[in-house]
Amino acid sequence: MAIALILMAMLVPVNARSVVAAPTVVTRNYGDITFPAALATYTMPDFWDLNAGPVTVRYTLDLSGAPNVAKTGNYNQAGLVGLLSGGSGARMGGFLSDWGHASLEFPAYPYYPNNLTNHDKFNMQKFPYPGSWDEQMYDVNFATQPPTFGLPGFNPWANYGIWFDRDGVDQWQANMWGMVNGGTYNTAGIYDAQLTFSKFSPTKGTACPTFFPDQANQWDPTGKGIGTGFYTTWHAGAPDYYPTGISFDTDVTKMGSMRVVVQGSSGGGQIIVKNLKVTGILASFAVNASVSGGHGAVTPTTQTVNYGSSATINISPDIGYHIASITDNGNPAAIANPYVISNVTAIHTVMVTFAGPQSSKQDALNGLIALGATVTDKQDGNKLDEAIKHLTKSLTPSWWIDDAHLQVKEGEKVFNEEKDAVNQLRDLIKNKKSSIADTALQPFVDRIVEADRLLAVVAIADAAGGDPKDIAKANEELGKGSAEAALGKYDSAIEHYRNAWKFAQKSN
Repeated sequence: MAIALILMAMLVPVNARSVVAAPTVVTRNYGDITFPAALATYTMPDFWDLNAGPVTVRYTLDLSGAPNVAKTGNYNQAGLVGLLSGGSGARMGGFLSDWGHASLEFPAYPYYPNNLTNHDKFNMQKFPYPGSWDEQMYDVNFATQPPTFGLPGFNPWANYGIWFDRDGVDQWQANMWGMVNGGTYNTAGIYDAQLTFSKFSPTKGTACPTFFPDQANQWDPTGKGIGTGFYTTWHAGAPDYYPTGISFDTDVTKMGSMRVVVQGSSGGGQIIVKNLKVTGILASFAVNASVSGGHGAVTPTTQTVNYGSSATINISPDIGYHIASITDNGNPAAIANPYVISNVTAIHTVMVTFAGPQSSKQDALNGLIALGATVTDKQDGNKLDEAIKHLTKSLTPSWWIDDAHLQVKEGEKVFNEEKDAVNQLRDLIKNKKSSIADTALQPFVDRIVEADRLLAVVAIADAAGGDPKDIAKANEELGKGSAEAALGKYDSAIEHYRNAWKFAQKSN
């Protein structure tokens, strides 16, 4: 009978990975999980990289407080534990049985829930379920290196290390596993299990279970654990296939970010997954940053970040430039310095562009034109048109060398036109009858004034090594301009920035 697992949908990275996680093996101990009465799913916070190495999940399933659950035939009440990779992958859990029998003496079908015996079954599970018997999902023989796939001719009834008892000795396996003369398989409802997940190929993973019975009851005298296996027919000695496990289909992307999931419900008693411990290599992803068009730098350009951790990118514009845009995986991102990705769940490619004074003023002009298209008041429209006219004039291409430099003979004209544009905007702001909100206009004033300050800053930086007196005067004028701008005296501020630019040109 197929065992249906209902696992919550999860987001996993879909980008191809470019960086293999650092080979650092870590262990996370998630403690105990006690199931509520209703079916619940618990997803552990860490992501594991099966591409980088195997992942082991060790835990104790305590069913001793759930004596009535075995009578329900509800496998969801058995405490399912496993590794999840997107919508497919392998899960492993403890399954209660004997689901198919009214009693050992009367193997009737279908099962009779009120008469089920207290036989428990630990079984591998994968989704979607491919076969008609639980045991038939085992398809990997780990006795060979590398493991072989397919178990031809095995008998699902003749299995090893799968069926257990909570109320006595399993009559089917009492003399198997090499235990004779009073050896017992009564678990008392406690199961110590370890699941080992490994990558076999770019499209296939494997999972192998090991159980650690109570050595006091002579279950496992070696202390190395007992794996599951199968016979073709019952016979003395080791199983024909041992140890065995299951395969699951996925891809390298999903195997790069696998998550431990626990599912179950307490039913009429209590079920606890105790001391859930996972060992492996945490998933990690490359965060790459670069600059488009120059005029600045980003650091670091490449970093490897564990899944769910944060990444910080420091941005350094050149003198006179500012951050114009940031894109993250091709999508526009909020401008911030440093730029922080708070939760890395995939590869990130961050691109930063910078802009100088000319580009900033062009953006302001475009914004004013768009604003003007919405203005219906004629007087306001005329004022705004005047500001647009002066700002357009200041952007005359022949007056500029590049985004941050003015032609020496034409530079003063740029500052003068911008001052006129700012005065027009300030008149609108001061006019209490204006239909244009002050908050819509002031950002344009600030952007234009700041662009003029940056023109002066660039000119002073370029003048390094020139006449010290002129450079000192340029810096003095720059300071005065900033002081005036802070007081809201924008036309005066622009004049000081113009003077600073002139002194810097003179020093060369």
